Amino acid sequence: MAVRFLHTSLHVSSLEGSLEFYRAAFGFEEVRRRVISPEEVLVFLALPGDTVQLELSWQAQTPPVPPPSRRCHLAVSTDLLPHLYARHAAMGCVAATPEPGSLYFVRDPDGYYIEVLDQNRPLPPSQGPSSQP
Repeated sequence: MAVRFLHTSLHVSSLEGSLEFYRAAFGFEEVRRRVISPEEVLVFLALPGDTVQLELSWQAQTPPVPPPSRRCHLAVSTDLLPHLYARHAAMGCVAATPEPGSLYFVRDPDGYYIEVLDQNRPLPPSQGPSSQP
């Protein structure tokens, strides 16, 4: 049985504002759009060359959804961490820098956290249940 991860969905309060953020901050591109009604639209984004998608879900009559804590977040990696950090700092969206030069977090317009990692730095060994014998 083959299983693939397809997308994750975020509820956004401003579709155009979120589209602009993800394009400017990371280079996401719109892959497809599904207009369910004038009050409900889904937009799927992906990074160039990537198959996993980010779904932005907008509903006109839905009250804002409080974003989760930093423990629940998206993550991206880059080989140009200092350049991307400078872009995010200029945008005013850097939220935390727990490991300067290795990783940091930004927040999107709705408060969702995105972790940005240096892809040239190996991740530490897992300490979770999967590392147990």
